[in-house]
Amino acid sequence: MTGLSRDYLLSTIMYFNRFIGIILGVILGCSVMASNRVVSIQYESIQGMPVSTPIAVETQLGKPVDPDALNRDIQRMYAGGRFRTVTARVEPQTQGQEVVFVLDPYPIVTDIQVSGVSVFSPDVFTSGLETQVNRPVRLAAIQSDQARIVTRYRELGYRFARLESIDLVTQSVHIRVNEGRVATLNIHGLTQIPASIILRDIRQQPGVAYNQRLWDRDQQRMANLGYVTGLYSYVTPTQDNRVVIDMFVNDTDINMFSLGLEQTNASFATMAEFKKYHTLVDSDSVSVRSQISWEDSFAGSYYQVQYHQPWILNRYPVFMTWDLMTKEQRQGVQNDLIASRVNGWRLTVGHVFDPYLVSVQYKKDAVSPMRVGDFSGYHLEAMRWRFAIQGLDSPMNPTRGVYAQVDYERSGHILGMPVPGVDYSKFTVNQAAFYPLRPKHIVGMRNYYGYLESLDANTQIQQYVLGGANTLRGYAYAEFIGDRVILSSLEYRYHWSSKWQWVVFVDAGDTYQKAEKIRALFGYGTGMRYVSRIGLFRLDVGRGNDYWHAYFTVGQAF
Repeated sequence: MTGLSRDYLLSTIMYFNRFIGIILGVILGCSVMASNRVVSIQYESIQGMPVSTPIAVETQLGKPVDPDALNRDIQRMYAGGRFRTVTARVEPQTQGQEVVFVLDPYPIVTDIQVSGVSVFSPDVFTSGLETQVNRPVRLAAIQSDQARIVTRYRELGYRFARLESIDLVTQSVHIRVNEGRVATLNIHGLTQIPASIILRDIRQQPGVAYNQRLWDRDQQRMANLGYVTGLYSYVTPTQDNRVVIDMFVNDTDINMFSLGLEQTNASFATMAEFKKYHTLVDSDSVSVRSQISWEDSFAGSYYQVQYHQPWILNRYPVFMTWDLMTKEQRQGVQNDLIASRVNGWRLTVGHVFDPYLVSVQYKKDAVSPMRVGDFSGYHLEAMRWRFAIQGLDSPMNPTRGVYAQVDYERSGHILGMPVPGVDYSKFTVNQAAFYPLRPKHIVGMRNYYGYLESLDANTQIQQYVLGGANTLRGYAYAEFIGDRVILSSLEYRYHWSSKWQWVVFVDAGDTYQKAEKIRALFGYGTGMRYVSRIGLFRLDVGRGNDYWHAYFTVGQAF
């Protein structure tokens, strides 16, 4: 064989060997790739039991095993909050690889135990949680409940409440709350009355959860009762979240004297009051009030002596008020405004279930005309029952809250027994609500309804009157008289500063007899308010159907 033929043969054999190598490499590579493909995806618990999960995973059948994708799948499952731990393993199979996700699911909640909660009942507390009995525990739900619990307390005014922990013990969820309870309440500055007089009317007692709104109301109540002046306080939480309250007061100003006036287009009135606290027992008061008014050619007067005990003998939580009064004024009689003289007394007892009040009053009056012949004088003995809700943040100048009062008065028959005098029944509802729209912007609404039913032939019972500074503005005092009354008012109050307010108002109402239809009487206008240390002074200008009327008086219209 020649050299050329030998070289050609060797070259052919080498190319053939390379071709065979390439073919074998392709076959072997395809075999390796096939063995790394995912042929099965399984989910099981750490105990080896199958677990079903709706979570979509990045690892897919028929694709090569990707360690990065596996890690992302693990993180995604864990972040879902259904599992305490998530791992994965890869097991070779004859046709490829099997991916097994090993999951430790949170258990089904069988019980929720709550400790440290006094503000809510257990059922009410747990009803607002995302974690519920007979549902799986979820990390996301627990995190949501942590924020929800704190927010719920804050919205109700519990300033120091905090969540200590949410723990899972087997299948029971344990929630521990620290509500920030009052540890001590210290009264500083008392020199004449014992601290027990102050403490008995305070709701923020040691052991209860501190609430900023209730404490503000406690302080307002103390100021209204008049036992003390110069009231201010400091509230301090300790390291273990117990709350210490220090109240500083001054009880030296035990006497009070106040003056007031009211003026409209056609009338003028002056008022004076003297009050002395701690007369017979600590915390009681004796007050003398007088009012003299002039309207056209008529001069009216009102005199009252009142004795009040907020707690009877400082032992029983029942208030008692005795009033002796005499007045000469024009009142609605027989659908006319007639000058009358009233002499009488009242005895009232009741109890305050903050914010509710219930009371019963017995009154006895002698009513006579100031001009002979206007009507026949009469006597009355009546019992009045009252239920009230006192939910305003300030009785003198409210900015939020609700007030409601329902009165029922019965004369002629008391508790089923006939009594001398006229026979009638009277039902009255008075309600007001205040809503802060924004800081300094307040909307107030008032609704008033009265019903008088004379049960004998005597039609001389004092009727409802409408018109004037405190009812239907834009009209003269008592311009409308009737046995029925209905009134609604809407006010927008803008607080320029802590002293000055600007008001826009609309009033609507009517007085009418039993068989009459209700008319639509409207009044509208504007006004100013000035808040001083001795009271709130009000100037309103309103227009009804015909004329503008101006009113200058003390206190809000409602």
